[in-house]
Amino acid sequence: MKTIAGYMPTFAKSAAQLQQNLQNKSAAYTTWTMARSLTQKDAGLPLEFVFPQEGGNIVPNVATLVKGAKHPNAAKAFIDFLLSDEVQTMYATELYYNPATAVKLPEDVAKQLEFDRSKVVNFDYDVIGKETASWLDRFNKEIAPITGK
Repeated sequence: MKTIAGYMPTFAKSAAQLQQNLQNKSAAYTTWTMARSLTQKDAGLPLEFVFPQEGGNIVPNVATLVKGAKHPNAAKAFIDFLLSDEVQTMYATELYYNPATAVKLPEDVAKQLEFDRSKVVNFDYDVIGKETASWLDRFNKEIAPITGK
């Protein structure tokens, strides 16, 4: 990050700021989700999503039955609905989310969502949760001051 910081006018602090940077062409590359990249490409931004050769993480979409829920059967029914072929297909075709089930997708959508799944790296979210504050502090001390210089 120290190497690229000098070439960057700024580091985006939100998805909205990043999207604006991409739209006004003040950003040339970024780490972003496949879904966001493909939806922005549909909106006219000249983006290509590339899954890193070294591997990358998949951002999970999660639905969970909460312990002690007032209506557990309704919650289970809703989760079943989310996992239905209809909804999984909609997620893939409209939002570019990779399906959680083995649903048959239209060929063009399946091709857009294709990547080498053997390269998926599972992040340790406990570590991320515990370390985020210190990582941000380090970024603000070591990288932010040299941005754009």
